[in-house]
Amino acid sequence: MYDQLQLFFEINGYAFKGKLDKVIVDDSEKVISPYDYKVTWNVENFDERIRKMKYYLQSASYNEGLKKWASENGMEDYKINPLTFIVADSINYYTPLIYNSTSDTITAGLYGYTDMFDRKNMGIIEALESIEWNKKSDNWGMSLENYQNRGIREVKPLI
Repeated sequence: MYDQLQLFFEINGYAFKGKLDKVIVDDSEKVISPYDYKVTWNVENFDERIRKMKYYLQSASYNEGLKKWASENGMEDYKINPLTFIVADSINYYTPLIYNSTSDTITAGLYGYTDMFDRKNMGIIEALESIEWNKKSDNWGMSLENYQNRGIREVKPLI
């Protein structure tokens, strides 16, 4: 068991770091299980905060960091479970809940996703590609997508 495990890793050549609250390594089953503690005023609606606060990016980045850490520590053949959030109530009234990420959470964090309202949410890979484009073009006032669309956008459906 590791508390406050520090991770240093790269995604697409960019340096990342993170600190996992808890990691449990089961050597007999060859499984690594990461945990992150969160405190909120609305424990039962934490899944909305995962989208709003972009915790899906955290799930994806920690998964990438754990892959590197596992490889460096002779555990490259271990299965890495998706990040589990242990969510406590800020006024200690409601019982804590456990929110399990999935492989879809990790995929969304890496590559982005379109939500039920047809809103595009950028993943880590696309964000890094956008930063790379901004650096190369020295155009920091517009996203790559808007540049490619010549500054023209569609109004999303309102209902």
